[in-house]
Amino acid sequence: MNNANCQPCGLTSKASGFSPRAEREAAEHRDLVLRFGLAAFLWLNIITISLVLYAGYFEHISESTRRYMPFVLMTLATPVVFYCGYPLMRQAWLDLRNQTLRTESLVSLGVLAAYFFSVAQTIRGVPHVYFDTASVVVTFVLAGKLIEQSAKGKTSRWITSLHQMVPNKVRLQAEGQEYSVSADALQRGQVFLVKAGEHFPADGAVQQGTSYADESLLTGEATTVAKEPGASVIAGSVNLDGVLQVKATRTGTNSTIARIIAQVEQALQSQSPLQRAVERVSRIFVPCVMALAAVTFAICWAGGLTPFGNALMRAISILLIACPCALSLATPLALTAALCTASRRGILISNSQILETLGRVNVVILDKTGTVTEGHFELLGCELVPDYSSSPVWMQANTANADQDPLPPDCPFDLVAPSYEQTFELLASLEQYSEHPLGEALVNFAHEREIPLEEATSVEIHKGLGITGIVAGRSIFVGGRRLTEHMAIFIDARTELVARRWESEGRTVVFFGWDGALQGCLAFGDRPRSHASELVVDLKRRGITPHLVSGDSRATTEAVARQLGAESFRSEVLPPQKAEVIREWKKKGAVVAMAGDGINDAPALAEADLGIAIGSGTDIAMRAASVVLMDNDLNKIPQIFDLAKKTMGIVRQNLFCAFFCISVGVTLAILGILSPLFAAVVMLLSSLSVMGNSLRLTQEI
Repeated sequence: MNNANCQPCGLTSKASGFSPRAEREAAEHRDLVLRFGLAAFLWLNIITISLVLYAGYFEHISESTRRYMPFVLMTLATPVVFYCGYPLMRQAWLDLRNQTLRTESLVSLGVLAAYFFSVAQTIRGVPHVYFDTASVVVTFVLAGKLIEQSAKGKTSRWITSLHQMVPNKVRLQAEGQEYSVSADALQRGQVFLVKAGEHFPADGAVQQGTSYADESLLTGEATTVAKEPGASVIAGSVNLDGVLQVKATRTGTNSTIARIIAQVEQALQSQSPLQRAVERVSRIFVPCVMALAAVTFAICWAGGLTPFGNALMRAISILLIACPCALSLATPLALTAALCTASRRGILISNSQILETLGRVNVVILDKTGTVTEGHFELLGCELVPDYSSSPVWMQANTANADQDPLPPDCPFDLVAPSYEQTFELLASLEQYSEHPLGEALVNFAHEREIPLEEATSVEIHKGLGITGIVAGRSIFVGGRRLTEHMAIFIDARTELVARRWESEGRTVVFFGWDGALQGCLAFGDRPRSHASELVVDLKRRGITPHLVSGDSRATTEAVARQLGAESFRSEVLPPQKAEVIREWKKKGAVVAMAGDGINDAPALAEADLGIAIGSGTDIAMRAASVVLMDNDLNKIPQIFDLAKKTMGIVRQNLFCAFFCISVGVTLAILGILSPLFAAVVMLLSSLSVMGNSLRLTQEI
C-alpha cells in the first residue's frame, strides 16, 4: 500500500471546523465590529463638540473658532455616514433598484437628509447643524445590527459545533502499523481505528473492541451508549474508553451528522407563512411611513408651524422610530432559536413552517410496531396442528390443557419432538431471507438453539402479508391471516382458538405450513416503549386524538390500544394503506400528524400534514418526514408541541412589542416630542427586547 501521502497519526477534531457559511458570517461580523467601533468613537467626539457649540459650555470660545466648528463636525461625520454606514446605504440602493423598500431605506433616508441639510447649513455659515443626529443614527443602527447578528450567531452556533465534531483525519492500519489519511478519502467498507477520547469520523459498525460512546450532541441524551461488536456508531460522537475497530458504512456527506447539518441549515433558510406575511406587511408599511414623514414635514414647515430644521427633525424622527427592525426580527429570530434548540435535543425540524402547523394538529396517527412498541420481537409460543406432532408428550400436554393454556411451560421449546425441531429448521431457513422483524426473531431463536439452517429457493416476499419459498423440497409459507386467505389455507378450530387467545393478549400471530396445508401458528411478543402510555395521555390532554394503526389482527391491535389507553385504532392495515387512513382523516377536516419508523411508513409520513420519524437517521426518513427524532424517546413528541406553542407565543409577543413601540413612537414624533436621538434609542431598545425575548427559547423545551 502506498502511504506516501499519509500523515502522522494524532487525530483531533477539525481546528477550523467551520462551514463556508460560518466563515462568511464570521468575516461579516468582524467588519461590522470595525465599522461600529469607528462610528461610536467619532460620534462621541461629534457629540462632545456639539455640546460645546449648543449647550453653553466654554462660552469664551472666539466667534471665529465657533464659525469653523461645523466644518470639523462635517469632517468627523462624513466617514461615519459613508464608511461606517456603507452597508446600510448599499442595501438601501439595492432595494431601490429592485423597487422594494425596507428598514435600510428608512434609515438611509433619515441619515442622508440630516447630513446633507447640515452640509448646506455649514456652507451657508449657519451654525445650527445636525451632524450629531446623522452620526448617532448610524451608530445605533450598527449596534442593533451587531446585536442582531450576535443573537442569530448564538442560535446557530450548534451547527458550527457539529462541524467541529468531525475529525479531519481518520486512523487506518496496514501491515501492523497505524497511519492517518484525510477523512474525505475514507471509503465505505474500510475499517478504521478510534481510540479513547476521539470522535468517530464516519458512521459504521463495530468490528472489534468494547467501549462506551457519548452521542449527546446528536441525540440530546446525556446517557452513554455501550458499543460492542455489531453495534452501530454515529459520525461525530465520542469514543469514551477502549479502542474500537469500526467498519465504515456511511462517510462524508452521506454520514448522519452531515445529513443533520444539511437539514438544519435548510430549515434555517426556510420561511414560515407568518414570516412571509410580516414581510409583505413591511413592504407596504415602509412606503406608508415615508409618505407620513413627507406629509408631516410639509404640514409643519409649509404650514408655518415650525422652522425648516425642526420640521425636518420631526420627519427624521418618524422615519427612525417607524423602522421595522424589531418587526422584521420578531418572527425569524424566534423561529431560528426554536429550530436550533430542537436540534440540540435530537429533534430535527425540516421547515420552520412546521412550528405553525403543530399548533393546528388535532389527530396523531401512531404506528404500532417500532413506534409505540420497541419493534424487537421475541418468539413466545408455537402451536402445532395436532395430527402433525409426533411427540406424545406434546400431544398429551395439549390435550390436558385444551380448555386452559395450550402452551405448558415445560413443552413449547424443549425440542422433544423431532417434528418440532424440523419445523423451526424449515421456518428459519425461509425467514433468513426476510428483513421483517418477525423473521429476524425466528432466525435468532433458531441460532440460539443451534438449529441448522438450509438453503431456500423461489423465495417471494409478499409485502404486508408474509413470505413463501421452497426449503428441502417443501413449498413453505409463513404469514398472517390474509396470506392464508389468499392461498385458500384452511385454519382448523383448535388453531383458530389458540391464535385468538394469543391475539387477545396483544401478541402477534403468524401462521405457517407447507404443501398447501396449515401446520401451526407462532406467537411473538413486542413490548410497548417506555412513555408510550404517557404519550397517549398527554395527547388526549391537549385535545389531540391518538389513533393507533397496525398490520396486526383486530384483536392484537385492540389489546395494545387498550393497554396504551387509545380508544381509536385501525387494524390489518398494509403499509401502502396507512396513507389512505391519513387521507380519510384529512377529508373529515382533521390536521393530521403521523408518527412512524421512517422506512415502511414513508408514504404515510409524506401524506400527513406533519410526519414524525421515530429513532431514524435514514435518508428516506429525512425526505419523507417533517420531523426526525434521532432516538426512540417518545417524550420528545410532547416536547415538539410544547416548543411550537412557546415559539408562536413568543412571536406574538414580539409582534405586539414592535407594533406598540412603532405606533406610540410615531405619534410622539409627529407631535415633536420625540427627537431623532431618542427615536434611535427607542428603535434600538425595541429590537433588543425582541432579541432577548426570542433567545428565551434557547433555554427551553
